[in-house]
Amino acid sequence: MYPNHNAREKDAAMHVEVTRPPMDEDDKERAPADIIPQSMKSMGLVKALKTYRHASLICVLAAVGALSDGYQVQMSGSIVALPGFIRTFGALQPDGEYVIDPQHLALWGSLKNVFAMVGAFAGSYPADKLGRRWMILVVQIIMLGACVLEQLATHWTHWLGARFLDGLSVGLAQCCINVYISEMAPTSCRGSLMSLVQLFYVFGSFLTSVSLNIVMQQAPGHWRNAVLSQFAICGVAIIAWAFLPESARWHCVHGRETKAKDILRKINGKVEGYDVDIEYRRMEVEVEHIQTVNSIRRGGSYFDVFRGTNLRRLVVSFLPWHWQVAIGVPIANTYSSYFFDMAGLSNPFLGTLAIK
Repeated sequence: MYPNHNAREKDAAMHVEVTRPPMDEDDKERAPADIIPQSMKSMGLVKALKTYRHASLICVLAAVGALSDGYQVQMSGSIVALPGFIRTFGALQPDGEYVIDPQHLALWGSLKNVFAMVGAFAGSYPADKLGRRWMILVVQIIMLGACVLEQLATHWTHWLGARFLDGLSVGLAQCCINVYISEMAPTSCRGSLMSLVQLFYVFGSFLTSVSLNIVMQQAPGHWRNAVLSQFAICGVAIIAWAFLPESARWHCVHGRETKAKDILRKINGKVEGYDVDIEYRRMEVEVEHIQTVNSIRRGGSYFDVFRGTNLRRLVVSFLPWHWQVAIGVPIANTYSSYFFDMAGLSNPFLGTLAIK
């Protein structure tokens, strides 16, 4: 399986195998290949959602966090087309019009993206330490902090600080919401439930266009009503968070068997034929496998991703999204209202609404 292993890596693999606790008779009957029942393997999407309705609902509630994510990201880019916003952060020109400095626009967008990468890069550690559930709450609190700063902003640097918090929360959300759903979702519908994150993100962006279209009809001085709407969206996400249990797998990784089984029993205990002990044993096997693989691969380096099959995987996973970034798709989407305003549309948010 690993043809490039050196002697030290093989020794690590043998050590992990040797030090593994012996299996008792019950464990032998629950060998890794038999831990997932055949009925679950062949279960269709609709049947899985109905059977594991409690776990599926929890995944939906977790995905609601992406609603505020998409709403705030699109809001920060589209709000720059509001006349009241331009007057607040723009400079008066000789012709009597207010114009926002393009450098300020560039800083707002670039800093948000930079700190989104920082959050995505550094978010795994606190998510592993605090837990998935509490990290989701931290994300919403940071988003609320960005909303407060936007509401009080009177200078372009204040808005720059809000973009710092906005980007950080977006990056951190990627490290906890997707992971939480992947750990809590039933096997047969895990992919579908994880796709809800993108669905809620897009729906949040759509709501931004609706909200800004409403604010556009009001007096220019009321542009901060658009900022206030973000508090409502974050509030919905926090209410949804209140119903989320901690990830049972996270407890399993930390050796908290009792707590993990309590959560599994609470979520899936009413499912006919569901065995908490078997499910927990499956988690243990998966965690043990990951630890084994990590021990084996410690002798490698990041340069391995540029070799052989890993290089092909890197290209396939890298190109689709980053090619969009390279040609400016995120910039066009984020500042679409600004571009529509420059094109002369009387209501640029109708154009933004049409492309969602």
